[in-house]
Amino acid sequence: MERLEKIVKTSLQKLKVKKATDSMKQKFLQSLGTLRRKASENVRYTPIIDRYINFSTDQRQTDSVSAAELRSNKTIFCTDQTRNSLKDEQIEFYDEVSEPGSGYKYIAVNNRHDFKPPLNAAIADSENERRFINMLLEPENIAFYMAWLKSTSVRFYEIDYAWKKGEHPKRGKFSPDFFIKLENLILVIEIKDEEELREPSEENRKKNEFALAHFRKVNKYLKQERSDMQYKFNFLTERSFNKYFQSLRDGSISDFRSDLDVKLEEAD
Repeated sequence: MERLEKIVKTSLQKLKVKKATDSMKQKFLQSLGTLRRKASENVRYTPIIDRYINFSTDQRQTDSVSAAELRSNKTIFCTDQTRNSLKDEQIEFYDEVSEPGSGYKYIAVNNRHDFKPPLNAAIADSENERRFINMLLEPENIAFYMAWLKSTSVRFYEIDYAWKKGEHPKRGKFSPDFFIKLENLILVIEIKDEEELREPSEENRKKNEFALAHFRKVNKYLKQERSDMQYKFNFLTERSFNKYFQSLRDGSISDFRSDLDVKLEEAD
């Protein structure tokens, strides 16, 4: 306080005044405001695992697709059972979409037994997802898995992650695109465009980091529970689809790493 008082008196003498005006007082108090600021803090989120919850495919949210989306980037895969499962008000739209030459992205699965999701239809949200489902349905791949599921974009199986956008910390959740069940292994796949290989985003780098950590914890818990089931997570782009399914067929899928997996870890 004595030092501040001396500084004020010296300043007044230089100004050749004996008393500080209200304006001078306010400016002085404002200059002291920085002294009351708290030091900067870095926030680090550490998830605490206190329970594990079983997710059933019965809990998967319903999904829908519009006419505009089916003419743009989305594709619907259907079996001969799909139409009979629809509500009356949906049938007219389905008939329009499934009409040959309609211009909608509609793919009929000829043999319902080759279609192994717990549903009789699946919606691919992008061209890459459409190609991936087509490869799931190829005869040489069908025999090597028991079932698969196209997840919804939100609220089904969500993984928490955190990243920085510029200088701002962000938190989010993402739902991997596909789950494929083998005998003792569940493959979890997140599909991205080829541009991620050229310049991986910080957000996807963190999605990968948090997803790998998530499934390491899940696998550790399953072992403790003496379960033979394990989870395997991968990021894929179309470039890796052939290698991925080759690894599925030759039994080396548990060790598979895609080009994007490698790239995302290099960016760390």
